[in-house]
Amino acid sequence: MITLMHPLLVSRVVLTQDTPTILTVEHPDTLTSLVQDLHAQTNNETGGFQLCEDLKPVNIAKELSLVHSPFALDFEQRKLLTRIQTDLNQLSMSPEHYQSTATIQTALQNYLHELECDYTIPLQWDVEICAANIAKAANLSIMTDGLSLPERILLFLQAATTLKLARFFVFVHLRPFLTPKQLRDLFYEARLKKYCLMLIEAKDMPRCDAAERRLTL
Repeated sequence: MITLMHPLLVSRVVLTQDTPTILTVEHPDTLTSLVQDLHAQTNNETGGFQLCEDLKPVNIAKELSLVHSPFALDFEQRKLLTRIQTDLNQLSMSPEHYQSTATIQTALQNYLHELECDYTIPLQWDVEICAANIAKAANLSIMTDGLSLPERILLFLQAATTLKLARFFVFVHLRPFLTPKQLRDLFYEARLKKYCLMLIEAKDMPRCDAAERRLTL
């Protein structure tokens, strides 16, 4: 069982992959304190939250992603792109890609050597020619062009989960930006893919999914 606790919460919040948790905090000061604490703790600072899995404390900074705005999803964050580059390195050395990798590395080394020989100033290259560095030089990014807001959210959840950057996701003020149908579809996809979601809202809104776990302060 995954639980999230804080002195300002009247009871512990249970987080599951089967149902989204909607926490409505109507008092502005309480809402501010909760979000500030969670923001601090996701950045390895102190705060009043405690995240537990089967009664054992879990490091919030390593396991939880806090999204202040769905329009500020950070697909360019360094941790995310570094993990992708590491994965590409491993993939490049797999049996399916090893020969192509070796061919490209040799070609690049020869090309750089040719440039070096024809240049008037002595040069040397100390960067390893690998898939990660090639991807970095090619300005690697996650493709998000043309995606709707719900699609961007699902892609972010997929990327963060696949790359093991987070297992739990807390969104602040998400509901006003999505229609009831979009929210139902988001919850449905999250259940299918085992994403653990919690929404913090400033005011109560009509239930849009029978599976919602709702708490109000």
